[in-house]
Amino acid sequence: MSVRLEYETLAPPRAVPLAHVEEELIRLRLEAIVSVSDTAAVAQEQQPMTRACMSNLIVYCDDPKVADALPDQIGLMARHHPARVVLLVDNTPDQSQEIVAQISAGLTHLGKRPQISSEQIRLSAPLGGHGRLPSAARPFLIGDLPTALWWNANKPPGSGGELFSELERMATSIVYDSRGWRDPRAGLVSTAAWALGGNHPTLVTDLAWMRTAVWRRLFAEALAPHVLPGALPHIESLQLRHGPHALPMVWLFVGWLAECLDWKPTGGKFTSDKQLKLNFQSAKGPVAIDITRCDEGPAELRQAKIITRGLGMTAPKIEAEFEALDGDRVAIRIGNPQSGCDGGVSENIVSTPNEPVVLMLARQLANRTGQPEFRKALKNAQILAKEFSS
Repeated sequence: MSVRLEYETLAPPRAVPLAHVEEELIRLRLEAIVSVSDTAAVAQEQQPMTRACMSNLIVYCDDPKVADALPDQIGLMARHHPARVVLLVDNTPDQSQEIVAQISAGLTHLGKRPQISSEQIRLSAPLGGHGRLPSAARPFLIGDLPTALWWNANKPPGSGGELFSELERMATSIVYDSRGWRDPRAGLVSTAAWALGGNHPTLVTDLAWMRTAVWRRLFAEALAPHVLPGALPHIESLQLRHGPHALPMVWLFVGWLAECLDWKPTGGKFTSDKQLKLNFQSAKGPVAIDITRCDEGPAELRQAKIITRGLGMTAPKIEAEFEALDGDRVAIRIGNPQSGCDGGVSENIVSTPNEPVVLMLARQLANRTGQPEFRKALKNAQILAKEFSS
């Protein structure tokens, strides 16, 4: 029987002196214990309150408005992965030259067991004061626990200068999001050079890569050898459509395909500001990939269509199309493009629930083994962006 997890904020964020953060967190925990213990439900049937913490999480955010929405999201994450969260907010307007601290905490109810599962410390720096954030955050990390850094900014980690370098040295894993980068080509090339270079924590991942998981799974299942024998090695062309700011996600997806199918890049170029053509060589012949950016819509992969070579008289060309629909669904259409308008085309609608960023983050915090598939896809994506996307 599953246990329902419910999250409750103990108290609104309260401003505290930076030197008294730990003292005030203890006070907040004691207040929570007294408050919960006074309820009739606890007195009669609930178990004592406990404190749970599996990780430290440093969140760097360069937009105060985005940071204001994070506490509720972090509460959702804490239901699945309890953590002490140190939120570093840069570029805070109308603030004194000092770093301002706020604290809050939240409870997760595991059936009848209340559990303090999230302690949040927000450190806000004034304009130009971000250099002091790492040293201000370091004392609040709990020893003997792994520390993850979530680089929640619309710029690559390598663009963070000394600030990022200091935060990197404090972390055992780093999560970033390439979606939304202003210069995706330069950002991916520089980030891959850093992530694959060895001078970083063992665990590095891109949330854009994690968003490709649904598409990777659907491709692997729909085109599996026991479902469509010979389809994967005989791919002749691939057409991809994506929303604004999602090109790094597409490069990673193509990089994964190239690794799985042993494709070798042979050329590529932007034919317009919306279209990129890439060429590969497979064991069965050339593969042409057309990538098109839509003017609007979510920053996601929206459509993928493959056409295979003919496999002989008894196995004609195969066309497989994957299209994202409204309501977190994907339509999968597979058939023979030479058999007429609707001849032999099958369609299935698959539910693909959109996983919130913080749940992807919770999964990554629990990951202690790394992602070799991501590293291989990133290496290939770096080659595509650097050498074949000019």
